[in-house]
Amino acid sequence: MFLAVDIGGTKTIVASADSEGTIVERVQFATPKELGSGVEMIRSAASTIGRKLSFEAMGVAIGGPLSIRDGKASPLHQAAWSDFSVREVFWGLFQCPVFFDVDTNVAAVGEYYSRNEKVDPLLYVTVSTGMGGGLIRDGKVFRGVDSNHPEIAHQAIPMVRNIENAKCACGLSDCLEGLVSGRAIERIYGKPPASLDEWEWEEVALHLAQGLRNASTIYSPEKIILGGSVAIGGGQKLLEQVRSFLDWNLRLVRCPEVAFSSLGKDAPIVGAARIAILGYNGGGDESEVLW
Repeated sequence: MFLAVDIGGTKTIVASADSEGTIVERVQFATPKELGSGVEMIRSAASTIGRKLSFEAMGVAIGGPLSIRDGKASPLHQAAWSDFSVREVFWGLFQCPVFFDVDTNVAAVGEYYSRNEKVDPLLYVTVSTGMGGGLIRDGKVFRGVDSNHPEIAHQAIPMVRNIENAKCACGLSDCLEGLVSGRAIERIYGKPPASLDEWEWEEVALHLAQGLRNASTIYSPEKIILGGSVAIGGGQKLLEQVRSFLDWNLRLVRCPEVAFSSLGKDAPIVGAARIAILGYNGGGDESEVLW
């Protein structure tokens, strides 16, 4: 059995998975703001689903930025979790190899391995409490120098109108995340995404489409998968608006297929199970990135 954990800005999921990556049992709870409480709740949930079984390895999805080499993460929307020693803390609790990555990379892995026909390059983009993306190329997550995670959510985007309160959590005022994430929407429009009217959704869709146009031009993916509660909440109309924009505005690269996630909100937890399996089958060396 393998242990999978998805630590999100709003909720945390702890699950057990078999050697095929199938989720067997899970526990979900609201992510505590305080780090100690969060770690204890993860330990308790793992004890419940694992009972007296030991886990071969553990996979963790968590918000970035993070350093796979140092084993530490500083989720942008969870101030109290800053500089969290993911590998050290969870090794101490569960005494098994710990593999972890930015949640969007992990979700991209989950989407890639859940498909009968492998799509490559595959760009996964989540729009939820925050925003991010992960690119699978040649079967592995595309990374920057020192295995760092390219931040698609923090590309500069021209606004469709002057929005004074579009400041992103990273501190800048023209980031894509600062325009389309759940927290950005509540800040800009003064209400949750579910309450947006037609014109407000159109603005969100246009900002998102501009970001996907940039990513498509640079990465030229075969397919873009949209996940996260905000993107999925936008429904078919948001999807069609994004597709239309890309069809019209991509001139020098092939327009990718754009679709909603087949795994929905489960993409990160399915991916967490998968990186645990990949790490374990690769020899359990936590210093080597195998996905």
